[in-house]
Amino acid sequence: DGEKKLFHISTNNFTQEKWEDHDYALRAKEGAERVLWAPHVYTENGEWHMFYNIGNRQQNASTY
Repeated sequence: DGEKKLFHISTNNFTQEKWEDHDYALRAKEGAERVLWAPHVYTENGEWHMFYNIGNRQQNASTY
């Protein structure tokens, strides 16, 4: 019933074939969020920012 976890991988070289796996970076809040998806990361003035989308539990909220 939807994406509920954002996985986390890392590397020191974007062209490297194998990246290091880590535990999930984020998980949807049980009973409050239907989905957790579409992350977008960017850097500005030396700081990194990440935005992502959630689907809530409102009666008319989309499940995808």
